[in-house]
Amino acid sequence: MAPKRNLRAQPKKGGKKVESKRRGGSTLAPDCKCRRTTRQKSKAETESTKLPGHIPLSSPPSEMPIDAPKERIFQDADIFKVRAHSFGNPIEANKVITSVLTSEQLEKYRQTCFGHLLDMKNLRFSGQLVHHLLCRRVVSNNPEVLEFNFGGSGVRFTKWEFALISGLKFCRYPSMYDMQISKGKELLTRLLDDRTDLKLPELEQIFKGTHFVDDWDAVRIALLYFLVHGVLGMDPRVQINRKFIDLVADIEVFNSYPWGILSYNETINSFHNAFQHRGRAVKNKSQSYDLKGFPLAFQLWGFEAIPDFGNQFGERQETRCPRILRWHATSQPNHFAVHNWFTSNSNYVVHWRLDATDEEKTMDYWRTIAVNIHEVRYTAPPLVAPIATVGAKDASKAEEHSSGPPDANFRLACLEAKFDELKKEMASLRKMLSSVIDQQKHQAEHHMHSHSPSSSVRPSSPVAPSFGEQAEEFDAPIDGSNGRKEDDDCTTPFEPIIPGGPYVEDSGALVPYQPLHWGWDISASAGSPHHDQSDEIEVEDWTHNVCDTSRFGRVYHQSPHVISSYTDPCKKKVKFNLNRHIDASKERAFDEWFRVAPNEATVCTSYMMVGKKFFAELLTSTGWLTSDHIDTILYFIRKRRFENEKMFTHTCAILDVLFWSSIKGRYPIWGASRSTYLCDSTLCSYVRGKSPKPSVPWRRCDYVYIPINNGGAHWLAACVDLKARHIDLYDPNMGNKYVQNKELNNAECLTYMLPYLLRDGGYYEKNPDVPPTLEPFTMTMIKDAPRQDNGGDCGVYALKFIEYKSSEETLSFGPEDIRFFRKKYAVDLYFNKFSM
Repeated sequence: MAPKRNLRAQPKKGGKKVESKRRGGSTLAPDCKCRRTTRQKSKAETESTKLPGHIPLSSPPSEMPIDAPKERIFQDADIFKVRAHSFGNPIEANKVITSVLTSEQLEKYRQTCFGHLLDMKNLRFSGQLVHHLLCRRVVSNNPEVLEFNFGGSGVRFTKWEFALISGLKFCRYPSMYDMQISKGKELLTRLLDDRTDLKLPELEQIFKGTHFVDDWDAVRIALLYFLVHGVLGMDPRVQINRKFIDLVADIEVFNSYPWGILSYNETINSFHNAFQHRGRAVKNKSQSYDLKGFPLAFQLWGFEAIPDFGNQFGERQETRCPRILRWHATSQPNHFAVHNWFTSNSNYVVHWRLDATDEEKTMDYWRTIAVNIHEVRYTAPPLVAPIATVGAKDASKAEEHSSGPPDANFRLACLEAKFDELKKEMASLRKMLSSVIDQQKHQAEHHMHSHSPSSSVRPSSPVAPSFGEQAEEFDAPIDGSNGRKEDDDCTTPFEPIIPGGPYVEDSGALVPYQPLHWGWDISASAGSPHHDQSDEIEVEDWTHNVCDTSRFGRVYHQSPHVISSYTDPCKKKVKFNLNRHIDASKERAFDEWFRVAPNEATVCTSYMMVGKKFFAELLTSTGWLTSDHIDTILYFIRKRRFENEKMFTHTCAILDVLFWSSIKGRYPIWGASRSTYLCDSTLCSYVRGKSPKPSVPWRRCDYVYIPINNGGAHWLAACVDLKARHIDLYDPNMGNKYVQNKELNNAECLTYMLPYLLRDGGYYEKNPDVPPTLEPFTMTMIKDAPRQDNGGDCGVYALKFIEYKSSEETLSFGPEDIRFFRKKYAVDLYFNKFSM
């Protein structure tokens, strides 16, 4: 374990107090360079609260209307198997806090707004339980609540239920962006190493490795850690909002802040977007989605709303407040166990809303939501339609019978159900075709043994193109015939079916195949509109020796040996060109979508969901690229290399921003205990090729490419030669010697920590020719790299450095090409595939 660092209890004197300004946007800062904008409020918000800059709360009318019957988004027969993962883990956060804080510090922590959650024990988040609850949602237009159909009974999950379960505060309070707190900068410098790009892994390392002189400093960091990892369930790849640090610097303000509103909104938004992954194209059969916020509270709400469900998968303890402390649930039931419980039990009791007991009405969290939030609770359960026992074929009818406007996720679920059925039918047809092929092959062998061969000999089928390659086009009937029209009553000589015809399998799809016949004039097809000079087919005579015979005694005859771009490894399939023009039709389609799509529109890529704002920032000239931009584009660059591996002569690993953040955050810990330092599993997973996806183990790599961020204000790229133990830095904004030294000092952590990472990741064991030394790598700044002419294009330059160097291309681009690169990245991301 790394020795703990001693920190001075008092801050430095003479420091300026920096007042925090108002900043708009999401509560969770998604990138490392936040822009400050004016936060806009609707007229309804202003009139309903009479407090400037408060946290927006919905204010429905005094009488809730009774809705028409609502259909479920999934029927029981259409609920799919999936893995639901929660970014937040309050139980693990409590274990870390208990192990780090002393007894006196724990006593002070219990006095805070999160202190009651320290008593959560014997609880585990179950993705299957949460998933099956979410699958029983009904189509609703209210984004602030969740409505369900459990056994034909309507149920709502609102902020009132969330407060009863979690015990978090809901009240009117000035927005954190309007609050001027000057202690955050001092706390950031004194306890958090002045990290402006702090993320959850770095915060956890600082929390575990710091010796706190002041007990309240330990409590502050514990509150910040539990807020990020327990209450808000933030993605560990996203940096922590600076406003959280400002608030935790003042314990009194932090305890008074309504964290329940932020946690509830994050949880509800995550649930509403849970099934968007169904639109993604995945290679394997398994599917998963990630949840933010506090989904454990939602799971325990399911136990309270359906008592039999809670007794089956949990254990109710003594009556305590809040209700999250009443339950023990450590089991992890599988998909079939939960699904069978819902389908086999039809008469279970359902509480459509949770009412506070007399004891709960005296609690602070209930009094704050009942007094400060001027909303009238629903007086009746939602009206839901009867559950129809329909299969995947009838899934589309549910949308037609829905009384409300169609829900996008519901329509997507219907299409996915139809697609799943088609896949099953395709699999059965493929299996049937395989059995027919085997039977015909057996008959063909007996036929050839007992009859003389016909004059026309069918050659072996060409090799089917691999994944990612273009299939050949044939001007022939799809049924595999030779184009001659036969009489229906006419019997034709038997022609054995060969493997691959009349269809061949290409990445799980059936592709028409036309067998080649001896005697075709292949050169005559040169005038065909589909003819490509670069893929011109050549024919050679190929024969067995005269004495070669089959096992049935049949002498082999001559047949053509087809050599094409798919069978000859010496012929290059597609010329790789990083400067290839954008396809005009794709560009028009993207421009049309970008012009007419609403601001909240999203595009589902195979890496993450990206919104229109993501594309706007990418297309903006001199616009700053966030870590999401960098990681998304690097993912598609890795994917392109993975799908076209034979086009590249050297093997390399392209890493993500998380690797750089992990190295940078662990560097101070390494410096304090370098003699005993061991790299953790997060870093070692990169060396072993498990992160990021898709990746290659470093033992097979010649080079490793790393995106580097300097203080959240500048991007550059690093090329690591593993065998030469050398690092080249590519900086698009290399100025005077002072700037060069600043960038070299920022990347110095790579030179010292990479040898330890290679040792702990098993690189030296797989490469015995490389000396297993812990001497630091050498590093130089490349001086002839292309230079940017403004202050915002460094992210595009860093991406292009990695893309060009990993493709063994010359760095032949300049400032005049950046606008084209931005547009090409945007179009390729929109179509979910990077062009060659």
